[in-house]
Amino acid sequence: MFCWLSRLCGELSTPTRRTTQLIWSSAARSMVLSSQRIPELSSFVARTNTCGELRSSHLGQEVTLCGWIQFRRQNIFLVLRDFHGLVQVVIPQDESAASVKKILCEAPMESVVQVSGTVISRPPGQKNPKMPTGEIEIKVKTAKLLNSCKKLPFEIKDFMKKTETLRLQYRYLDLRSAQMQYNLRLRSQMVMKMREYLCNLHGFVDVETPTLFKRTPGGAKEFVIPSREPGKFYSLPQSPQQILTELMLFSNCRYFQVARCYRDEGSRPDRQPEFTQIDIEMSFVDQTGVQSLIEGLLQYSWPSDKDPLVVPFPSMPFAEALASYGTDKPDTRFGMKLHHKTLQDGRKRAQKDLRSQRRQPSLAPQAEGIYPLPQPPAPRPSLIRSQLQPAEGKGKGQCVPPRPSPLEPSEANASSEIPPLRSGKLAFSHLFRLKSFPDSLCGRTQDVSAVPIPSL
Repeated sequence: MFCWLSRLCGELSTPTRRTTQLIWSSAARSMVLSSQRIPELSSFVARTNTCGELRSSHLGQEVTLCGWIQFRRQNIFLVLRDFHGLVQVVIPQDESAASVKKILCEAPMESVVQVSGTVISRPPGQKNPKMPTGEIEIKVKTAKLLNSCKKLPFEIKDFMKKTETLRLQYRYLDLRSAQMQYNLRLRSQMVMKMREYLCNLHGFVDVETPTLFKRTPGGAKEFVIPSREPGKFYSLPQSPQQILTELMLFSNCRYFQVARCYRDEGSRPDRQPEFTQIDIEMSFVDQTGVQSLIEGLLQYSWPSDKDPLVVPFPSMPFAEALASYGTDKPDTRFGMKLHHKTLQDGRKRAQKDLRSQRRQPSLAPQAEGIYPLPQPPAPRPSLIRSQLQPAEGKGKGQCVPPRPSPLEPSEANASSEIPPLRSGKLAFSHLFRLKSFPDSLCGRTQDVSAVPIPSL
């Protein structure tokens, strides 16, 4: 199974055009794909040409175009868009063509119109080299409004910022953009080339397997479809592999399918409820043959406007991937490998720290590590009743401890471990910022936390 088709198309279709560029560059990119098409694009339809195929070689020809109104400037020029490109249309200003002017000037944006006219050359200085049809324009003679468009929630222009939620809500409008049209044609051409490579060049048979199938439990849950018969149901297949394997049992052949798969894995961001994959089954082949087939398949179907693929692809054994990157899906773009030297250095550094800690007298080695020796708590001084002073305004039986005297500046600065005290705060608020209490304070019998801080 090869589930990379949807992901591959998403990577290839990443927009590279900045928002400051004109929309003509996007249309020119779409023409790269449209140049590899069948000749008759206007067969069985009312138009004679597409908007993106007119060039200087068509000067003087009478053409009929159909498309959507993209721009309108000063009621003089009109830009018509279809799925193959853009072309500029000149709105007639004479009174004899008042009806044509009314249709083209009053039609809302994104309305569908049909115009007929003559291909003429643009005046000197007005040619646009960034536009594939920038050397010509259409002088309109007749016009017809095919479908009027109401006000849209957003403009269909590539440089307009739109949220993903809004795009998905109005998906039928989002698919009109040049980028989405490019993606659709890119996917179509890649699938067509893959079929040609497998069927015409290597003798594979393209098959279609049932979508409604019996339940085959696997790694993911399945979508269950009820039926009219009580107690019976269908299951959407997670993969056509089981049916293709049965085909391989009946005949020694090569089969493949561009299959639609369904997996009920919840609302995970890296999972899709339905996706497309190419399932390939071969007989009498080894791992090297499968790798060569996939490399040739991608190289043959790769878009011509992209950088060519270089084969063979880099490969790595499973054991090497785990040893070098710690995973079976390594990202080799950054070269971030696991080095055993780092682990050895870390182990040596830890052993060195362990030996240095054991030499300290305040630490004792234990079976599972180094722990500090327990220090007995300092005895708390007790006050006898004779040392208690009667509280002011209280009776004989109500006594309070004697109020400690403030620290003298000489005593406060006697030890360098005591930080300078500040006025207006208590000493304990500053002492608690230390990792441990100084030894000079641990031996005091007075309540240091209640001592007011002298002024500096």
